[in-house]
Amino acid sequence: MSRERSIRESHAPAPEAIDEVTAALPAPPQRLPHVELPPVEPRASSKSASPLVLEPEFVAGRVRRPDGSGLPGVQVTLFRTESGVRVESLAHAETDRDGSFSIAFDAAASSVSQVGFSWQRWREFAGDVAMGMPIGPPLDQWLDGSDVVDWTSIAVTMDTGWTLSGIVVTDRPQPLGGVSVVERDSNRPLEVGEAGTFSFPDMPWTTEVAKIDVYVGASIVASPEVSQPAQPGREAWVEVVVH
Repeated sequence: MSRERSIRESHAPAPEAIDEVTAALPAPPQRLPHVELPPVEPRASSKSASPLVLEPEFVAGRVRRPDGSGLPGVQVTLFRTESGVRVESLAHAETDRDGSFSIAFDAAASSVSQVGFSWQRWREFAGDVAMGMPIGPPLDQWLDGSDVVDWTSIAVTMDTGWTLSGIVVTDRPQPLGGVSVVERDSNRPLEVGEAGTFSFPDMPWTTEVAKIDVYVGASIVASPEVSQPAQPGREAWVEVVVH
């Protein structure tokens, strides 16, 4: 028993050897400080049932006449094209009274290859465009997606023609209010205010001479003809004298 114990003691490493081995080992890595991360809030989506659906993007802008006024009634359509051919209509909207439009659709704006703008002149029926008939072909204009800098602020100008403006006066002369003026080609009626002035925009360049009827009540008191302005002018002015 004493011999076995002496053998075990002879094989035990000396304390100095243990210290040398421990010193040769690399130092353990330092523990990084604990950092509290803010909670991740899920992105709101109109289609929360499918987290892979893209958020609706907005395409917005305004269509103006050359004089800067807004052009209502323009049909705005977003298209996808292939090899220069329009293959799919992505979304559609119509400009309001101010010429503004806004379109929301579940796709990336970069998928839009072309934006189409179409405006149609109408002959009104009893002052109602919805019951009227189109006059001539529509005015179409196209904008390539590669030319759009800001998809939320698209600015387009459409040349819808010249403007017929005027004033209705008495033979004194003084402005005559309370009368109405009708542009014959489009059958557009306008109520003349106290200042006696009126204005018909969007007269087509193909109309060299326009005709208007001035009404007092149900009676026509004047029917002047107005020639379109010499370019580069865009407005023709007429003074209608009612005796």
